[in-house]
Amino acid sequence: MLLRKVSRRSRRARRRQAENFTALEQIASGIKVIKAMGSAAAERARYERTNSALYAAKMKIALARAESDALIGGLSFALIGVVVLGSAAAIAHARMDSSSVLTFITALIRLTTLMKTGTKAYGEIQENLPAAARLFAVLNQESRITDRAGAPPCPRPQQAIQLHNVRFGYGVGAEVLRGVNLTLPVGKIVALVGESGSGKSTLIDLILRFRDVTGGCISVDGVDIRSVQQASLVQHCALVSQDLFLFNDTIENNIRYGRPDATAAEVEEAARRAHIHDTILKLPGGQGYQTVVGDRGDRLSGGQRQRIAIARALLRNAPVLLLDEPTSALDAESEHHVQAALRELMRGRTCLVIAHRLSTVQHADCICVLSRETGNVVETGTHQELLSRGGEYARLVQMQQLG
Repeated sequence: MLLRKVSRRSRRARRRQAENFTALEQIASGIKVIKAMGSAAAERARYERTNSALYAAKMKIALARAESDALIGGLSFALIGVVVLGSAAAIAHARMDSSSVLTFITALIRLTTLMKTGTKAYGEIQENLPAAARLFAVLNQESRITDRAGAPPCPRPQQAIQLHNVRFGYGVGAEVLRGVNLTLPVGKIVALVGESGSGKSTLIDLILRFRDVTGGCISVDGVDIRSVQQASLVQHCALVSQDLFLFNDTIENNIRYGRPDATAAEVEEAARRAHIHDTILKLPGGQGYQTVVGDRGDRLSGGQRQRIAIARALLRNAPVLLLDEPTSALDAESEHHVQAALRELMRGRTCLVIAHRLSTVQHADCICVLSRETGNVVETGTHQELLSRGGEYARLVQMQQLG
């Protein structure tokens, strides 16, 4: 019963430990915001609360284990005492000799030692079982996106990627996308614009099949992407987003992540085409491509990180390019360099460009306006065609003072 109490208290302690680590990670990640807002005292108090709760939970485990050890130890000594008294009585009545009694008591002491060791090990197992259960619950969770049995590889796009009446919603509630029809012709640049929350980034997730549509379908040359291998679909695509991720590794390895078997010369060529080669050579420390970028690339500027991501996409050399607001968080000078790299990246590829800065998509072959209100594409055309209509796109342009 005491060991079951250890197990129950261990589950509570693991939850408290998760809360404690979460608070610590958030405080460490948001230290600049915390200092800027002057909320250090409040965050310290929040962490102290989670730490105190963790301490209390750990102390309850220690108390339960101490009770268990005390019970086992007391029973062992009581058993030895009973045996000694019984043996003394047996010797007094000449029913057992002293050597047999000593042998029996020695064996009993060894047995009680083994009992203590086994009980301690069982208690430690009970204490760690909740952590193992939580870990395996995550590892054993099956992906919702699975390939059908015998699914063939995805064909390389030769004609177009098409979205047919695509519908999608996050969980229970209103749908974000409600009947989106969109065509990405091979070799053309299609821009997708609209207000925040209209589902533009969601469309990219659906094209890559990070999520499955809840209605309609997405096809490559008429083949539904749900009927092909997802890994082969992803191989045909390269993604460059605003919230890009760089590993805490060298610049060379971060670029090579687009194609692990690439040579150093190919990595350098991709960096040149991304307009980042000269900048890499001028980085502090003089290590060039062996410069470690830090966690999520925090030792580099936003423009430098973006161009490294573009170099990674160039090295990947995928026929389909998905750009999710790649310049929205950059200053004018950084955006100029990144735009030059993007023009090199988009050359000859099928491109879907999502942008809030409408100046970056004026030269697209086709601009599609996604409405947050209706959940579908409400306007399609070139920049000049959409301006002349005076519709939603013209309103967005006027708001940004580009008209």
